[in-house]
Amino acid sequence: MYGYLNRILRNISLGGFSSIMASGILSISAFHHHFYDLSLVLYVVSILLLIIIGIPSFWFTKDIVWKNNDYHWKFNRYTLISGIAVVITRTLILSQYFLFSYASILIFLISIASALVFTFHEVIHKNFAIDSAHFSQLNVSVAIASSSIAFMTGISNVTTPTGWFVLYIAFFGVLLSILFYFAFVALNISKLLQGKYSIGNIDGTLWISMGLPALISLAFYSLTKIIPEPFLFLFSLVTELYLWLWFLATAMLIPVTAISILKIYHVRRIRYHPSLWAVVFPTGVYSFDTTLISRYFSSNYIYSYSVLFDIVSSSLFFLFLLLLILKSKN
Repeated sequence: MYGYLNRILRNISLGGFSSIMASGILSISAFHHHFYDLSLVLYVVSILLLIIIGIPSFWFTKDIVWKNNDYHWKFNRYTLISGIAVVITRTLILSQYFLFSYASILIFLISIASALVFTFHEVIHKNFAIDSAHFSQLNVSVAIASSSIAFMTGISNVTTPTGWFVLYIAFFGVLLSILFYFAFVALNISKLLQGKYSIGNIDGTLWISMGLPALISLAFYSLTKIIPEPFLFLFSLVTELYLWLWFLATAMLIPVTAISILKIYHVRRIRYHPSLWAVVFPTGVYSFDTTLISRYFSSNYIYSYSVLFDIVSSSLFFLFLLLLILKSKN
């Protein structure tokens, strides 16, 4: 039994903290779709996963999580920031306790500082190149965008009304996430066009290229909630960006789905892989963003579409948990 549990811990740790991100965003999406019981279950699951993965990662599985020398793992470490940010955002829906708001500010500042320092280091050492491009690089932008949302969700509990400095720093964080998104996507597209990507290189992180625009769209939506009166002229601009990024995510859904189907056809079987969690988080984010879009357009059709995505995402989450359990028996 101990060996079996150890294999489960090891296998789920190989996905970093992306399973926490997945359960957390699904809890938020389910809440806004009025699936309150499911939302609460997923929230509890995210907390349990944070404990199960977070604590052992500093001791028992530290060789997997923190000492992994694989180049892609550098970016996977940013799932720690994203996972905590998503859990904080969900917690703020449940409780407006000021400590959670301060936690949201802290995780946002950490994400900005670490992303800037890390990127500077990688650029100086010329580690960003077409040959080494991988969609896991987008985890840097995910960390900034998700922590920006947590920050803007929690900041209203600390300062009222929101000051210009808070608006500027939040805006900077969202714009930084866009910059990283297009930079890393450009690297990956260049690698693809040069024929250096094969179907075997494709994994679940491909879905981040679809989910991240939706996540940044959510960040812009959150930004509209903290714009003070003297800056209301920015409202229409921010709203436009919020809408266009959702359209981009929707457009990206088509090629990403097609490539994933080709990948499944290529391997000829469905199996557990740590990157599968990177499929659930983007679809959960897209579902939540589509819910807000449906409210903007007052469209029941778009809302039904978002509910369908929520059901699919939640089903995938529990399917991947089942695959994890079955795989760990081997």
